[in-house]
Amino acid sequence: CENLTSVTIPNSVISIGANTFSSCDKLASITIPDSLTRIGERAFSASGLTSVTIPYGVISIEEGTFSTCNSLRNAIIPYGVTSIGDDAFANCPLTSIIIPDSVKSIGYNAFGYCFSLGDVYYGGTEEQWNDITRVTIDDDNNYLTKATIHYNSDVPISMTTAKIEMTEKENVCTFEVDVVKKYKDCYVYVAMYDENGLLTGFEHVPLETLDSTSISVDKTDKTESAKVFVLSNMLQPIIKTQEFTIE
Repeated sequence: CENLTSVTIPNSVISIGANTFSSCDKLASITIPDSLTRIGERAFSASGLTSVTIPYGVISIEEGTFSTCNSLRNAIIPYGVTSIGDDAFANCPLTSIIIPDSVKSIGYNAFGYCFSLGDVYYGGTEEQWNDITRVTIDDDNNYLTKATIHYNSDVPISMTTAKIEMTEKENVCTFEVDVVKKYKDCYVYVAMYDENGLLTGFEHVPLETLDSTSISVDKTDKTESAKVFVLSNMLQPIIKTQEFTIE
């Protein structure tokens, strides 16, 4: 598709196959939905993208996904991605990239010939980065390891969904919150309100990353509704606020 310049992929799509947009050298803009869980090998290789934000649902960047994108300057990899495949960003003029500490392996030549790569914003500590570079970063990634590494950088996270169930017992409301994408360093908040929207109760607990999160809040005779929020430690919403009627 020599003249394709932009693409919007709908939320119904969960996978982009291998080579789908390869060599679309005029493709400068693409909207990728959070529903996406897989981007195939060389899906965007040699395309005209200038920047890319990978959605949260993707857990690996496969071989050659963005290789030889001659205009790709910036890339954001979200928390949850665990591996960056061989040649993933090879021959790209990247100047900066955001890498979360969920990444445990970086493949052969993944950032080969990225001559302009100056800044790597890493979500973890220097010790974690050293562990990766010592054990799991394969050969021909010198431009990555020689870049300026900014440790403990905030890695953008995307909105997700949650199943929330409420039970009432005597003067206590308990909420069981099961978030689809379980980020670390997030919190579940519950606020209780009277008929005038005035606060009658409030609690918050850390979001469990391996299981659902349980949180209980005392209610008063005036309590008529509740709202449940899930926020990052930077107060970024992780789910849409859910509201409940209190009997």
